[in-house]
Amino acid sequence: MYIIGIDPTQVWLAPASGVVPPQFTEGQLAANSAGNIFMFGKASAAISTANLLCQLGTGGLTGVNTTNSAPGTGQGRICGVNMAVLVSGGFGWFQVFGIGSVRVLASCAANTALNSTGTAGALDDDATAGSEVITGVALSAANGVAAATVACWLSWPSVGRTL
Repeated sequence: MYIIGIDPTQVWLAPASGVVPPQFTEGQLAANSAGNIFMFGKASAAISTANLLCQLGTGGLTGVNTTNSAPGTGQGRICGVNMAVLVSGGFGWFQVFGIGSVRVLASCAANTALNSTGTAGALDDDATAGSEVITGVALSAANGVAAATVACWLSWPSVGRTL
């Protein structure tokens, strides 16, 4: 599973731009020397910042929100945290296991259940009705008064039941 020399923050432009993706295939897994596991994937829409929780859909990966994680749309889908900014149709690495970071909204507590929000890729602990539980993500520290990236433990995240 180890791929020597991978840079999880490296990205590749959409093939239409003339850049051909590397020898990796969508869904391929790679581990680094720290034991973190990454999945290679394509962004189905532009992902404007790193460390967003993205879900794997039919067209690629996109930031999880309450609309695309709903039953019949995204419930049960595998998720990963993007390691870099990606253009629509671009390729990059998404972390699915290990010590990482994820974007959360203001005042999100550590060691509590997290859920999808209206902000693509950002999680919260507010248990808003209609949001989906996100399994496999545990915050290592609480967040302060503004949205931020927080240290977390990732263990094969996925979209769970509706609150």
